[in-house]
Amino acid sequence: MGQDARFVASGHFSSEALSMTLRANISRNYLMRLGLVGLFCFAGGLYFLYDGMIGYPNQVIRAQKFKEFTEKHADLDELDRLKKWNEEEATPKGWPTGNPGEPFKEYDINEQFYYAGAGMLIGLGFLSRFVYMLGRWVECDDTSLRDKAGRETTYANITELNKKKWQSKGIAFVAYKKNGGTDRIRLDDFYFDRVATRQILRNVEANIDPALITNGKPEPPEQVAEAAEE
Repeated sequence: MGQDARFVASGHFSSEALSMTLRANISRNYLMRLGLVGLFCFAGGLYFLYDGMIGYPNQVIRAQKFKEFTEKHADLDELDRLKKWNEEEATPKGWPTGNPGEPFKEYDINEQFYYAGAGMLIGLGFLSRFVYMLGRWVECDDTSLRDKAGRETTYANITELNKKKWQSKGIAFVAYKKNGGTDRIRLDDFYFDRVATRQILRNVEANIDPALITNGKPEPPEQVAEAAEE
């Protein structure tokens, strides 16, 4: 089908467009969630890495130095000793002022590397998913259903429309015959544009035997109007 005959859904459609190609693009909100969670986790991992390599070791140096300073000036009261510490040691060396506390133990430092590794791996997982899902879509026309991953079937080759998760999660699976076996296409109104995904589901239902619809019933006519208004 030529580009001039293609209808790409972005939340609005018309009855005229149903005779053309109807596409549900990847949801921008879904991509935004993936990207933000990925960046947050990866940045958190970097923060822990900084603490393990620089922050905590530097605190150990300050804490040990403060302990020596305290022993040397044991004759001063706490406030005068802290003031003298800030003036003679902390400020000239660019250290944070105040009591640095007890020095971190070796296991405290090692722990930061574990958190860093976990955070960065989780972040990379979400960011990898973000890259993988960029530009994804699912679409249908008068004769067939397909997605960006290369899965494609005519309505005649569909063997099942499983709606077990449709009511609770907005997920349906279209199973079809492929090279002597089976494959399936996922319809998901969280991953993809919600209005267009629901219209694609109805278009599939309209072109297959109702007996092939399992774990649910065909969408009633009133839901078409509700989807269009949304």
